[in-house]
Amino acid sequence: MLRLNKNSKYLLYFILLLVIVFILFPVFIGENSLLWIHDNLDSNAGWAKMFKDNNLFFTLNTPTPSFGNLSSLYFMQINYSLYSAIFCFLPTFTAYLVNYYIAVTIGFISMFLLLKKIRVEDDFIIIIVSVTFAVLPKFYWAAMPISSMPILIIAFLNIVSKNTGFYPKSLLLIFFPLISSFTFVGIFALSIWLIASVIISIHSKKIKLNLFIAFFVLCIGYIFVELKLFYHALIVKEPLNRSIFSLGSNNVWSWFKTYFWNGYYHFPSLQRKLIIPVLFLFLFLYSLTFLKTKFEVLFEDIKKRNIFIIIFLLSIIILLSFIASLYDSIPIKSFLNSILPALSGFNWGRFWVLNIPLWYILFAVLISQINILLGKKWIGYIIVLLQLTYVLVTPIPYNDNIRTWYNELLHKTRIDKKIGIDKTISKKIAGGSGDFISFDDFFDTKLFEKIKEDIKYKGEKVVAFGYHPSVLMYNGFYTIDGYSSIIPLSYMRKFGKLLEPEFQVNPEAREYYDSWGGRMYLYHDGFDFYEPKLEKPTVDVPLRVDMNMLKKDFNVQYVLSRVKILANDRMQLIGSYTHDNSIYTIYVYKVL
Repeated sequence: MLRLNKNSKYLLYFILLLVIVFILFPVFIGENSLLWIHDNLDSNAGWAKMFKDNNLFFTLNTPTPSFGNLSSLYFMQINYSLYSAIFCFLPTFTAYLVNYYIAVTIGFISMFLLLKKIRVEDDFIIIIVSVTFAVLPKFYWAAMPISSMPILIIAFLNIVSKNTGFYPKSLLLIFFPLISSFTFVGIFALSIWLIASVIISIHSKKIKLNLFIAFFVLCIGYIFVELKLFYHALIVKEPLNRSIFSLGSNNVWSWFKTYFWNGYYHFPSLQRKLIIPVLFLFLFLYSLTFLKTKFEVLFEDIKKRNIFIIIFLLSIIILLSFIASLYDSIPIKSFLNSILPALSGFNWGRFWVLNIPLWYILFAVLISQINILLGKKWIGYIIVLLQLTYVLVTPIPYNDNIRTWYNELLHKTRIDKKIGIDKTISKKIAGGSGDFISFDDFFDTKLFEKIKEDIKYKGEKVVAFGYHPSVLMYNGFYTIDGYSSIIPLSYMRKFGKLLEPEFQVNPEAREYYDSWGGRMYLYHDGFDFYEPKLEKPTVDVPLRVDMNMLKKDFNVQYVLSRVKILANDRMQLIGSYTHDNSIYTIYVYKVL
């Protein structure tokens, strides 16, 4: 039962209804919805569709029709978790929606239960903060793992509270990895769990056996769910392109601000504009109140008023943000990789993901404390509603609901122009290339099915030029190119030799490729391959690749290009394809 007066209940129900309507919009317009392309449709969606079409979900080390028959082992993000299974058993767009709504539900329930457990007093604050945490924009393939983190905190607190005897419910944690991810969340949560278990055992002068049992149960669960990862690390041990990653900078402070102020690109926690200012204003005013108070009295008051929890959580957040910033420092990362080679290619700085639930636990405690101190609940209510609104409507990566609403209601109807919305604002909302490109626009199955029908396609190797190869992968072509941050180093270097003619005239592409190798694309100097645009390219360009390697080593039969290629005696144009609603004109070349 909600502990709210009548007016607060009606307000709460009205807000929840608006949020539900807001996030359900993609259900009604289907594949016309906008889904983020970078680090999403350009990679994961194509993999999932390829796995589904070829019944590869339950395989461990089986050749796939991608990256020149790359083993299914190297598609480690498609593991044996619930969110991967949903993609492998449902149509891709439907799977996106189902995963998103499951993640939102888990995020809300888990944060609600956690805030109840730590005794945040006001139900209105608990519910709105829980909703805000649940609808935070997240990298789709980690939405469920991020949303489920409060469950681990609840489990840890429950186990700590059991002073004696075996706690059988801790064994249920073996199922937790089904909704989690070892690389995004698990390894960092397990590290904190183990450290905290040791500290608590030392402090209590008694080993907290239940905590260590739960730790090993979680480890076993992660091993089963992430079997590909552990099988490769312990059995195959083939060097990956991640071992040569050299991305980063020397500016630790800059990265600290990124992690602390707003959260990182894939999982922004959006605390910069409201939570942090309110937090530091509260701490400043609170400290002024006790300028003339003895330290002992102040300390007791801090503990009594839950200010200690706020300060503790803030300290943890600062520490984890600092650790994350060290990872992005090239000298520090190089030093650690030299003394601990196992860390090479592993993003050990991703501890910052643990800050996401911590910010919203802190936020709930903070607003609850403000209401208690001021005796006016409406102030805290306004603050949490402002934060919820900010999270819902801020046009940032993976916040696709606001982009889809804007596109359908304002952009397509040209109302944005009629009411004078600046083009810069419209492009910012669109994100990426600045064009509103829907899921259906991006993959355009109608166009590529027509191509397959005309060329009587039977699984020949193909390569894309001028657009994301995941489009071909999604549409059932056997690709040699694509985007993957986990691939054998040998294949990445082999593909790099194919690109050598382009690299000779395009040193920036060579530097980009050699420092990462994640995007195995056919590059072209001056041609924007990175983000698709509505405007179709009109210039003819040369394709600079080693044609002998393309034909003999990679066995490529067709080049499907978004741009017309200048005369090449090793290729024959056999047709061009488009339709009225397509963002593509695809030129199909037979490799001779």
